[in-house]
Parts: sequence; C-alpha cells; structure tokens
Amino acid sequence: MISTIVSLRIEVASLTNYKVSNSDALNAMHQEFMHYKKEADSLRLENKKLKEALTITAEKEQLRVKDIFGRGTERLSDLLSRSDCDEIVDEAEIESETIIDFNTAVISSKRNGKHKPPHGVRSKNTESMKVDLDSLPQRSRFLLDNDEFNEKYGKGGWRIAYWRKKRTVECPQITTYCLNTYTPVISVGLEHRLVSVPNPSILPGSFVSASFLAYIEYSRLYMSLPFYRLSESFNHMGLNISRQTLTNWFIRFSETHFSLIYNKFHEMLMKIPYHQCDETFIRVNKDGRSAGTPSFMWVHRTSELFPCHPIILFCFELTRGTDHLRKFYGDFEGFITCDAYCAYRVLEKENADVIMICGCAMHLRRRFSESLALIDIRNLSEEVINCLPETIALKMIGKIYDAYSFFIVFNKPEIVKSRTL
Repeated sequence: MISTIVSLRIEVASLTNYKVSNSDALNAMHQEFMHYKKEADSLRLENKKLKEALTITAEKEQLRVKDIFGRGTERLSDLLSRSDCDEIVDEAEIESETIIDFNTAVISSKRNGKHKPPHGVRSKNTESMKVDLDSLPQRSRFLLDNDEFNEKYGKGGWRIAYWRKKRTVECPQITTYCLNTYTPVISVGLEHRLVSVPNPSILPGSFVSASFLAYIEYSRLYMSLPFYRLSESFNHMGLNISRQTLTNWFIRFSETHFSLIYNKFHEMLMKIPYHQCDETFIRVNKDGRSAGTPSFMWVHRTSELFPCHPIILFCFELTRGTDHLRKFYGDFEGFITCDAYCAYRVLEKENADVIMICGCAMHLRRRFSESLALIDIRNLSEEVINCLPETIALKMIGKIYDAYSFFIVFNKPEIVKSRTL
C-alpha cells in the first residue's frame, strides 16, 4: 500500500513537472507567435503604403509623360471612349503583318496595264504640288534660238505651234557682298571748314547692314539655327565671322530697337483692364548659374474681352517669384486671368481692391480630365462612369462652355454683360 502511494506521488510529481514545462513551452510559443504576428501586420501595412506610393508615382509619371510629349485630347467623349493604351503589343507581329513585297506589287500592277504604286507607298499628288508652286513668285523664260531652227529646218519652214511649259523651283544661293558707300567731305567757306555728310548705321561701330542683320534675325528666331551654324555658313561664303560677333549684334540690336517696341507695348498693355498671364520653366545653359538651372518665361497678353488687337509680351526671369509681377504690373488696375499659382494671390493681397485675380476654367477642367484619364473604365458600365465625380464635373464645365459659345457672335461688351448675369 505504501509503495503504491509512493509510486503515485512520484507519477503526480512527474506529471506536474511535465505540465509546468508544457505550460512554459506554450507561453514561449505564444510569445513567438505574437511577435511574428506583429511583424506580419507591420509588413502588411508597409506593403499597403508601398502599393499606394507606387500607384501615385505611376500616375505622376503618366501625367509627366503626357505633359512632355503632349496631350492627345482632353475632350470628354474621347476620354470616355479611349482604347486600352496600356496593353502590350508585340512590334514584331506588327512588322510581319505590314511587310510589302514591292517586286510582286509592281509586276501585278503592270499586268493590269496601269503602273500603280504598291500599298503603303505614297503616290505623288500633282494637285498639291501645283498649289504649292502657284503660291510662289512666278518668273518666265522662253528658250528660242531662231538661227538654230533656220539652219535646221530652213528659213520660213517652221513656225511655233504652241509653247510647252515645264515648271521648276529655283533656289539661288544667297548673295553676300561688300557694299562700299562713299559720303563726301565738304569744304565750306574761305576757311575751308570740313563737314562730313553723316552715314547712318543700324549698329554704330559695326559693318553689319539692315539686310544682313535681318537675315541673322530670321535664321536665328524663325529657323532656329544656332549661331555656330550661321558662322560656318558665312565662312563657306568667304566671310570669316565668329559666332560671338553674331551674338553681340543680335543682343545689341534687340536692346537698342526691340526694347523701344516692348516698352511701348507694355505702356499700352497697362491701360487695358483685362489681362491673361501664365509662366513656364525654361532651361538656359549660361546665365551666371550652374548649367540646367531652371529659369522661367512669363507671358502677358490682352484678354479676349477687350476690343483691340491682341498684345502679347514675353518676359524672361531667373525665378518664379512675385517680384516679376510687382515690377511688371506696377500701377495696373484691372483683372488678371491666371492659374492657381500662389504668386498671383500674393499680388492680389498686396493690391487689394485694385487687382482682382480670376481663375482659369481650363486649368480647373484639366485637373478633372487628368483624374479621369487615370481611372480604368474598361470594366465599368456607362451608368457608373456617368456617376463618377470627374465625369459630372467635366459635363458641368462643358455646359458652361456651350452656353458661352452662344455669346461669341456678340461684341465684347455684351460678353462682359452676359458673364455678370
């Protein structure tokens, strides 16, 4: 009996020790489980944030690419009916489908009696060439040698039946020459006082002429040719002139003559109460700062509400600050239509009751169109699409434009009156 009790006590003690060790193991496993669960929750949260950040970055990149390469369209109908542009297309398959056997195409067309260009080859449009040639100045020449025809056919044995005309485009090379202009020096009176007749120059102290400078301005501003190419072109003509000299003439003429026109336009612009303004960044290589530092080009123009010929002024600035607006507008009184850039609001606060900033409806509309362009509407029904906030806003703005287009036929004062109703 005693031995049984002892064995039972030993068994109970072992079971108790097993229970304690098992409980300790369960506690350790529970703590380890909670630790891993906490890590998993933090990883899920981090993954969710990374996905949101990736989505935002992808949308920003899509908008950035659209801004760089241009927007195809912002019309609501085109945004809603756009095709799936994110689909991956195998370019090799496209190339294999559009390969043309030119030899086969030409031979088959010859068999039909008519030589037609193969599919994919652009044929000449003689009508468009005719229109283009008609827009050019016309000169005529007649190739006729009477002595040659008399010798070949005999005198009196031939006559002109009609004239056959062939049209060619002539492009004579620009003629550059040195013009020597002589002005007399007059001896006046018994004292033989010498008087020189003035010889006006477009840029005093230089040998540039008005025609030469006009060609430089045209090539640089309209044809966008850099000065080093112009310098090389003149060198081929025999005129050794550096691009530094060309740049100096360009800047001097702009500061001397164009500044007068700019100041006059600015004076006229300040008398008009309706303005439109915008700015964009531009990169300049050499402006006293490191290469690639963004500068800004401001544009100021008259509004469509004012019945006058439009005045458009461009201003280059190193920064985008409000100092340019303060300097440009000065004592201006009126309305400025612009975007939501904060510098315009600062100008309005500094000139309260004098300058009123008006928002641009196109900038407002663009935000909704960009937001709608980022929504995947392929699997959405028409009812769901029409209930989207972006679609509702774009339709409301479209109604405003439709109502405004009715007043376009009226004169400017009536448009102003319609906007105040």
